[in-house]
Amino acid sequence: MAVSQDHIRNICILAHVDHGKTTCADNLVASNGFISRQSAGKIRYMDSRMDEQERQITMKSSSIALQWRNSTAEESPTYIVNLIDSPGHVDFTSEVSMAARLADGALVVVDVVEGVAAQTRTVLRQAWRDRVRTCLLLNKVDRLIIELELTPLEAYERLLKILEQVNAVNQQLVCEEVMARDAEATMRQGAAESAAAGEGIDLAAPELQFDLAAEEAVTYSPERGNVAFGSASHGWAFCLDGFARLIAGKMGAKPANLQRVLWGEFSFNKKTKRAQFRSPTDTKSKPMFVEFVLQQIFAVYEASYRSLNLELLSKMQSQIAGWKDIDLNRLTTGSAAVRELMSRWQPFAECILQMAAQHLPSPREAAANRLPVLCPRWFAAGDRIERGPIMDALRDTDPAGPTVVYLAKFLAADLVRCVLTGDTLVGDEDVKFVGLCRVFSGTLRPETQLFIMREEEEEEEETKDAKVHRALFIERIFVMKGRFMEAVQEAPAGSIVSVQVRPVDGEGGRAHEMGVERCLTLCDSEEGPFLETPYSSQAFAMVRVSIEPKNVADLDALDRGLRLLHKADPSVSIEVMVTGENVLGCCGDEHLKRCITDLQKLFARGVPLSISKPLVAVREAIAPSVSADRVDPKSSTLWLPSWASHLVDSSTEAGSVHSAPVSDHNENDSDAGMQQQHQQDRISMSSSGVMSVWTANRKVCLRVSAVALPQEVLKWMDEFAEDLESVVHRQRASMAFAAGRTVVTVDECLEEVASQFQKRLEESSIGSCAVAGASLCGMSVARGCRTVLLDASSCAWTLRDSHHLGSGGFNSSAAERSKEAAPPEDRVHRSLWPSVLTGFQLASASGPLCEEPMRGVAFVLHSCHQVVGSDEQQGNQGAGAEGVVGHGRHEGSLLRQHLPARLRPHLRGHAPPGGEL
Repeated sequence: MAVSQDHIRNICILAHVDHGKTTCADNLVASNGFISRQSAGKIRYMDSRMDEQERQITMKSSSIALQWRNSTAEESPTYIVNLIDSPGHVDFTSEVSMAARLADGALVVVDVVEGVAAQTRTVLRQAWRDRVRTCLLLNKVDRLIIELELTPLEAYERLLKILEQVNAVNQQLVCEEVMARDAEATMRQGAAESAAAGEGIDLAAPELQFDLAAEEAVTYSPERGNVAFGSASHGWAFCLDGFARLIAGKMGAKPANLQRVLWGEFSFNKKTKRAQFRSPTDTKSKPMFVEFVLQQIFAVYEASYRSLNLELLSKMQSQIAGWKDIDLNRLTTGSAAVRELMSRWQPFAECILQMAAQHLPSPREAAANRLPVLCPRWFAAGDRIERGPIMDALRDTDPAGPTVVYLAKFLAADLVRCVLTGDTLVGDEDVKFVGLCRVFSGTLRPETQLFIMREEEEEEEETKDAKVHRALFIERIFVMKGRFMEAVQEAPAGSIVSVQVRPVDGEGGRAHEMGVERCLTLCDSEEGPFLETPYSSQAFAMVRVSIEPKNVADLDALDRGLRLLHKADPSVSIEVMVTGENVLGCCGDEHLKRCITDLQKLFARGVPLSISKPLVAVREAIAPSVSADRVDPKSSTLWLPSWASHLVDSSTEAGSVHSAPVSDHNENDSDAGMQQQHQQDRISMSSSGVMSVWTANRKVCLRVSAVALPQEVLKWMDEFAEDLESVVHRQRASMAFAAGRTVVTVDECLEEVASQFQKRLEESSIGSCAVAGASLCGMSVARGCRTVLLDASSCAWTLRDSHHLGSGGFNSSAAERSKEAAPPEDRVHRSLWPSVLTGFQLASASGPLCEEPMRGVAFVLHSCHQVVGSDEQQGNQGAGAEGVVGHGRHEGSLLRQHLPARLRPHLRGHAPPGGEL
């Protein structure tokens, strides 16, 4: 059904597990006749998997298109509501991220008995980060009456307390962003001002200004109409505006004026017929919300739940229009009677959909606020970037403009019967997929070809020989109806649909199996935007198992099944170890069970599997100190050599030392001594903890040490983990390091990262001793790593230079600085930098104890000594070094092989922080 852009609402339901999301969705689905009103909350229509039905929890997000028209208003338009039900379990956070990316608004559900839970805070932060406007539903009010047996006044006080808690979470998000911006501005001031501001944020400074409009937008206020109260299990909900219209006539008041005083400390003076403020010491009067709202609802429960009071119900029947055709004599006590009465008086779907239509944005209204988050390269840079018709179409959500589609995930489907397969296939059919996507501009039609947008560098850095965009062919388009799909001929901007696609070979148009792409931006032009992925790059595998086929002949079938599982599940990780094992990584125990079920029933049917016991992921770090009893060989199996005795009862945070064979040379050894040493042992350790490592061809010796990062730096890396990964690993600009600029490049972000890192390092305890004068030249924050590479050889190697190495460019100025800053025998030649970076990344991702990511470690590169023959001296200056570039990966593997035995006394495993899982 074609409707105006202003009458489309894309909303998702967010909540903690078991707070009533799916029951809410059932009531909304029942309003369109898909299920009966009595079965809402029992069928769980949006849960299409058997394990979801059996365990009564949602594991996958699902979508449905609903229609709604305000029956109380004359000539009300028809709205299209694309509803997404998301899981509440912490293991399926990636599904919540997907739902928030596709939607423009969200309904946050809170159980009034359990209150604000951990996942409630998570979904509120997710909505704030994605700039999704939200409304609040205080659900399960019936539990206050039936289970807790509270009085109306006690119930009001509990509702007020929960509302304050939710608003406190939102206010914290606003304050964090404002203070973070102010802190960045303070860091950009002069040296004297920065030193003064380093003690903290001056809350009295005039620069610290809050955005009152943004603060008000995230504040839940019942008198404004963005808060609903209800019970999804009993099928009723209300907002204050609805109750104000019901009682305004009896009180002789205007509904708009009554709505403003119906919540809060206002009481009604029956003599003057006026609302007046209720003082805290007033124990005689009641708040108007208690007197005119809660007492009426409590009366219905008292008259129908435990015993029927037909006299009271008959009096109420004459006043409630929805009860006119109810035969009170046929009611039976219990939940069925309460549901019949309350759902007719205050229908759940009518209240929630009306609140969504009034307070949640349309796609066109949400575009201005969300596009800077979805596509920061185009829309977070102010008006300086002009992209022509595509940018205009995205801003206006223009159905007639260029087509831009975001494909968020793939769902297994039976394309013949047009249903989602859930977790079970019918007969011998093969697995097929449809992509759940959102149309941001243009109109999507079948039999069209769209290009896959790539995650590119800044346009000025793109090379002429860039790879041509791959293309997808749209075969069919479906409107989602929960588990079922309905084919349509077009999907205008603002729609949430599923599509059947196939890849197109750029030359011959030959279709082939899609790889493992999971988040795609599609556009009918090769100059289209690239939309950010909704899945957190820091949400990685916490539980891992090894999966092998019992029969060797099934290796290919298992390999294909794992690829299909990786394609269907955005948060799963699959690795092939050097031993040939297939390791499946999941976000938790429940996620692991679902993945194993999908693998056995969908993607690798008929393949007997051998699955190991789950292993929980840990992090490896440097221990700050070692107690005396652990050093004593008689009391502990852990042994430390004599040169490491300074570790006993003293902190090594400023200079942790690795266990290794004692080396006779010190840090001031000459080149001749180094050349003699490399003939005897490729890896050695000095008494100060500096390791000397020779390359396999005996041409270069690197001297490296490892120290523990201070907590100040580690906290900073955790806070900006995703932004750091975007800049350092993916080489994309981030506005978090824009330093006040409206347009920022990757180089400027890298300089800001190095500046902030150096400032925090200098403020810490190790900034003036162990790594004094060292420059940041490498960083790893991917997959739980928190490590840095510091150059102490005075070769002027910077993080920006490492970026140009990754992009293939040559920075001549960096080479000149390297020549001037350090003598030739000490500086790290530029041709070695790629190899050193490769070894650093390998060591960071796979620690020496159990090959887990390392956390809180700084690798300090002290010097580099090269052995150059007479024939090499006649050639290019870097010829001797070029021969070791190819050994970078080998050297990283060599370090991993040798470090476990040598580093074990000083390394420990850490469970990853909860925010990273």
